[in-house]
Amino acid sequence: MDESKFRSKLAVDASRGGIGALSGLSDGNISSSTFRCHRGRLEALLREGLDIVWEHPIKGIDASSQKITIGIQNGDSVDTKIIVGTDGVHSQVRKSLAQGIQPKVLPYVVFHGTRRMALDDYEKGLAPQMKGFAIVQSRHDDSMLEIAVNDYCETEVHVGYTYSRLARQNDPLHKPERPMSGSTDIPEDFYVELEGLRALKEPFAQVFDASQVRQDRILHWLMRSTSATEEDIRDLTDQGILLLGDAVHAMPILGGEGANMAIKDGVDLAEHLAEHGLSRINDFYDGRNQMWKQAVEDSEKRLSDIHSPVKPLL
Repeated sequence: MDESKFRSKLAVDASRGGIGALSGLSDGNISSSTFRCHRGRLEALLREGLDIVWEHPIKGIDASSQKITIGIQNGDSVDTKIIVGTDGVHSQVRKSLAQGIQPKVLPYVVFHGTRRMALDDYEKGLAPQMKGFAIVQSRHDDSMLEIAVNDYCETEVHVGYTYSRLARQNDPLHKPERPMSGSTDIPEDFYVELEGLRALKEPFAQVFDASQVRQDRILHWLMRSTSATEEDIRDLTDQGILLLGDAVHAMPILGGEGANMAIKDGVDLAEHLAEHGLSRINDFYDGRNQMWKQAVEDSEKRLSDIHSPVKPLL
């Protein structure tokens, strides 16, 4: 599949002949070839030809002997010589075997909402303001507002939006210690803060209207990042444990390129295994962890830059 066909098939607005075009986002890595992809369609494409067993979460992993035993929550177990951990920032593989690699929570307040709009309402309201882009952003004082088109359906449009800012002292909206299940616990202070946004221009005034937001599905996002040492990686690899993607180098959702890098990790590992097999698996990680650490640092800097005060022109 060439790049043009790939883009026309997976862009969020592909059903309308769009190419997932982006506006001038606060990210130095955006180029003319960058586009907004529909995650569900991309995942479906990547699953083609694979035998995937669903609803089998890992309970624990024992790598103390010559083999790796993976315990499944339903009571089953699987023995293997190698395991590739690609299970994200909350990786059970990492938690079982590398408890020293801990994600850190960055000091940002981020809320993400989703809204389904009737196609006619979108066309008459938001579409003219989006100007053909799949994502638009706006700064408002110390906050960043983002609106993104997630999908076009026959009768409706799925829109996502994000409100973010740097955490403040004694901030009631910054909850770095909240449990995973707490992502849907949205404090009243959030809606009060939205009500305090004045003089917003369209389409942001419509999307971030507090009365409308109250009707949407809202999630509290934590901006996490993860880095491992060369020793961590070597110890795991010697046991046959290969961590990739957010399981070993998580980046914050805003400012990060975690999904793109995870895909690249998988492609690179597949090419390495095809050429060398398992006999030179340590070579795969030589120099790679330093590249990962730099990418994580770059993503944290982009997140900081996005929320840095706008300097007045002299």
